[in-house]
Amino acid sequence: MVWREIRLCAVQAVGQTQTYYGVSCGDLGEVAAQGEHTARQAGWASPSAIHAVGDGAEWIARLTKQCFGTRGYFLLDLFHVSEYLAAAAPPDQPDYLARQKTRLCAGEHAAVLAELATRLEPAATPAAPVCAAHRCLDNRRDQLGYPRALARDLPLGSGLIESGQRHVLQHRLKIAGGAWLRANSEAITHARAVRANGGWPAYWTDLAQTRN
Repeated sequence: MVWREIRLCAVQAVGQTQTYYGVSCGDLGEVAAQGEHTARQAGWASPSAIHAVGDGAEWIARLTKQCFGTRGYFLLDLFHVSEYLAAAAPPDQPDYLARQKTRLCAGEHAAVLAELATRLEPAATPAAPVCAAHRCLDNRRDQLGYPRALARDLPLGSGLIESGQRHVLQHRLKIAGGAWLRANSEAITHARAVRANGGWPAYWTDLAQTRN
């Protein structure tokens, strides 16, 4: 039995409720092509900006730049950052996480980093949550544009993709005791994306015309 990763992207135009999904079972080149195609399905055109949110994986930020150039801006998921900050919170400061999130949303990430720097664990510490939080933010300073997103009423978290993972992919593919042949899993994955995108009637019409 072989484990394979299926990557899902979700795109929503500002002011719209329809979400468009793209799936890829291939390499990062295929993921990039699928992401750009899905953005165009949602109405993206070259003059428009792309607001991308992710968990900080380097390849997501890199593909955002590759696909959309200077029109793409990658934001580190605030809820992902919050997990690091919560783990690094001093036990005697119950409001620590809320205060640091307020600072980040005000653009004061330097102050958050400075506070963490005063409490860094020694290098040999097995579990070092303060170091981990500091490293997370310090390595991604260009991805902390929360004030910009708030000013434009754009999301700070990747809830859209998390929800899509559940109802587009996992609801069908992660059934109890299930295993898939690669060709079958790819076919059902793409079919579910088409259905979620509202393209189900056209899919069957095209299929019928092809068979005739």
